[in-house]
Amino acid sequence: MATENAFALTITNNDVAPTDKLQVDLVWGTGTTSIDVVNLDLFAQSGVTLSNNQISSQGSTYVSSQAASGFETLFIDPAATDQDYYLVVAYANGTTAVNYTMTLNGLGYSNSTATDTFAATDTGTATFFGPFSKSGSTFTYTGTRQAGTVNEIIARFKVIN
Repeated sequence: MATENAFALTITNNDVAPTDKLQVDLVWGTGTTSIDVVNLDLFAQSGVTLSNNQISSQGSTYVSSQAASGFETLFIDPAATDQDYYLVVAYANGTTAVNYTMTLNGLGYSNSTATDTFAATDTGTATFFGPFSKSGSTFTYTGTRQAGTVNEIIARFKVIN
């Protein structure tokens, strides 16, 4: 007769927000569909140009996280160039709707979140949040906040390369 093995697992959330950089986390889910059927990527872009409230240039990538795990994270270091940065969530591939939450921590932010949903037809597009103006070790969100969150979508644009 076989016996079942049992165990207890406790996960303690003891993560501490960094004090020396800006940490950006992205988590996503599809509801009832396997997480493996979609992939979102996270970028910090500089040099983004707006014209008539539309993105006319996607600028260049400062840093990115392009894993296929349901979780992305990136850091913007205080030594980075003082300029405006946009945080970009890209629906890299998939065929179903996907909900996501982006969270900022460190250098003036504590669990500041943005949430949005990509429709199944949004594959190949990206959502831009920002701008975040960096001066020294200070990041200031200069977009419009909604109810204490960093949740203004600047534009949905074709995915960056």
